[in-house]
Formats: sequence, C-alpha cells, structure tokens
Amino acid sequence: MKVRLRIIFIGILAEATSTSIVEYEVEDARRVADLLSDLLAKYPRLRNVVNDLPLLNIFINGRHSSLNDYVKDGDVIVISPPFYEGG
Repeated sequence: MKVRLRIIFIGILAEATSTSIVEYEVEDARRVADLLSDLLAKYPRLRNVVNDLPLLNIFINGRHSSLNDYVKDGDVIVISPPFYEGG
C-alpha cells in the first residue's frame, strides 16, 4: 500500500535539502527512523548537517514523535533542528 507524506524541513535542514516542503511516497508504512534513513540517503547534504546536530525535533501532524513511531498515509512530518532560547 502506498503511503503519501508531506515532509517539511525547517531552518538549516531546508537549506541542506534546497527545499522546505517535499511530497514523499513510500511503498508501505514505516517507522520514523526508517523514513529518516531514506531521507538522509536521498539528500547527502542533509546527512552532513544532521550529523553535526545534537538532536532533531520530529513532529507527526503537530505532535512530537519518536524514531519508533510509525507514519501513515496523509501524515505531515516536520523535521527541525533544536530550538534554542536566546538571551
């Protein structure tokens, strides 16, 4: 079963992929970790940036998610670098 996702990259991640929104299709439901692995293979510059970050924020349909959560057809995935408070 095809799973269609909308992936939104924020900040430096959008710069690394040269886009902020991607319509992405996979053959079956998968974990966030597997999706992230697919994206890192597709966007080599993204891999370099992610490797330099202390963590990633990943949201599915506005809810914070873990790498073990599954994505399903129609989900909106937001991937962002850490949020820092300035002062």
